[in-house]
Amino acid sequence: MATFKESSPKRPWFQRLTPVAWVLIAAIALSCLALTLLGCGWIIPQLAPTDEWATEPPTPVPAVTSEPTPVPMNEVTDWWEPTEPPDVEETEVVIAEPFPAWWADEMTQDKDGDWWPPDEVVEMVKQHRSEFWDTWETYASDTKPPDLDGFEDVLPTFASGEYLQARIDRLDSIRTGVNEATTCEWDLWLVTTQDFSPDGLECTLSEAAQDGFCSTHDRETGEVTEVYELPHSGMGLYRMQYDATDGRWKADAETGYVPPPE
Repeated sequence: MATFKESSPKRPWFQRLTPVAWVLIAAIALSCLALTLLGCGWIIPQLAPTDEWATEPPTPVPAVTSEPTPVPMNEVTDWWEPTEPPDVEETEVVIAEPFPAWWADEMTQDKDGDWWPPDEVVEMVKQHRSEFWDTWETYASDTKPPDLDGFEDVLPTFASGEYLQARIDRLDSIRTGVNEATTCEWDLWLVTTQDFSPDGLECTLSEAAQDGFCSTHDRETGEVTEVYELPHSGMGLYRMQYDATDGRWKADAETGYVPPPE
């Protein structure tokens, strides 16, 4: 009869480890221990109180009171006393003129001591006066009825001062029927200038016309109501001024009138 021998039970894991394995385990254990000791050496000093914390607590800052510090009456300053503002020198504001009189530095004197601008300035004065009469004829005869309001609107282009007001008064007299709108055509128109100021901004203009026909126009219809011959207009004297704001010579005042010869 055959018999069987029971085998011994399985050995524990630590008995099955080889010597090399035990060496590795020992090395790992030592490494973990070293890391643990190093970590403790860094953490413990951080947790320990330092010299700054160990010192006495800081001195508390006293609370600020809202009560003002009284100032003795004999020490009150005079900061509140009113003072006069410093004197500021006024600066004159000079506005540039759009059309300055370029001939102001080119004025010359003749042997009699009279001042004269360049010849083109003399012609400019005559031209601007001629444009005044041409404009009046346009508004008085070319429009029906005469456009008195339109002419009054453009009057400041040709007149200023007393003469401007005199022409406005003349228009009012036509509106009310006291005078009539009259235009004239002349064969001869004589205009001269003299008495220029040293700065060339003023002068006297004399004006006369001969051999003309004049027409009166109805203020309501504009139709010609009368035509008559006028041999001589007489001579008018006007003070002309240069206006640098629009570059034009304007009649400022009628200074005299010489009636036509009989």
